[in-house]
Amino acid sequence: MGPPSPIIITKILLPKKRPDLLRRPRLVDFIHGHIERKLIIVSAPAGYGKTSLLIDYAHDTDLPVCWYSLDRSDQDPRVFLEYLIASIRQRFPNFGRRVEALLRGSEGFPQEMEAVVGVLVNELYEATPQYFAIVLDDYHYVDGSEPVNAFMDALLHYLPENCHILLASRTLPRLTLTRLVAQREVAGLGVADLRFTAEEIQALMRQNYNLDLLDKQAEELATQFEGWITGILLSTHTMWRGLFEGLIRAQRAEVQVFDYLATEVFAQQPEEVQQFLLSSSVLERMNPALCDEFLGINNSREILELLERKNLFIIHLEG
Repeated sequence: MGPPSPIIITKILLPKKRPDLLRRPRLVDFIHGHIERKLIIVSAPAGYGKTSLLIDYAHDTDLPVCWYSLDRSDQDPRVFLEYLIASIRQRFPNFGRRVEALLRGSEGFPQEMEAVVGVLVNELYEATPQYFAIVLDDYHYVDGSEPVNAFMDALLHYLPENCHILLASRTLPRLTLTRLVAQREVAGLGVADLRFTAEEIQALMRQNYNLDLLDKQAEELATQFEGWITGILLSTHTMWRGLFEGLIRAQRAEVQVFDYLATEVFAQQPEEVQQFLLSSSVLERMNPALCDEFLGINNSREILELLERKNLFIIHLEG
């Protein structure tokens, strides 16, 4: 194995809690109430406050929290492991010596994954006897890496009881969770949980912008944007400048919302998925058979399942 890559320190530092971060007790309390489980998944599309929630929890708990913000470079399993060790070492300076020694003397990773996981788990238990949490933020950047997912599956299988992982992702992670679910070792928050309620919208506007929304105004915003707080903030920016009467009217900064979705969500998808989204956008309701016939393709079911797993643009209706 070659020399370790340079560690970008800001990826493994716990972010500070900004004064404008709104406390959401119902969600923080959920994490507190389930932290004894091996894994907590926070999964929702961009702009629902996943990272803010985990920052809030990290500053609210007495547990040591190791933070790791992922990006596309972490799809390399070697890079992923190096950063994981470095993030834990931020709180436990002597951690990871044996894992690094094993890697230096082996053919590499993931070829030696089983041995690496074994040594890592032992160090988690022995070198860090107190209970602690690891936050993996933006896991969707590595969810397409089979070696990283295989490593995480093995780590979760053997994870000692003093270690708890909180994973935030725009997509449902492709991890093997059947055993953890059966053993009640996993809990999760989804988009339905992360949607801002009318009361939370009122609290945010009051805290950050000194604006008191009427109940009806907050309820209309919550309904219009289905609790998507980034869309609410982008579309009501005029009221921050004192134009309160324009809050629930025609000019809602649709361009800013469109730009956000275009750059943060749509542009990140493969060309085939982009074309499917554009071509099917005229349909208010859809199913695989209808999409196949309307678009002249034969893989609509696979694309719709992918969109649902990634929390993108569609809502599964019963019936």
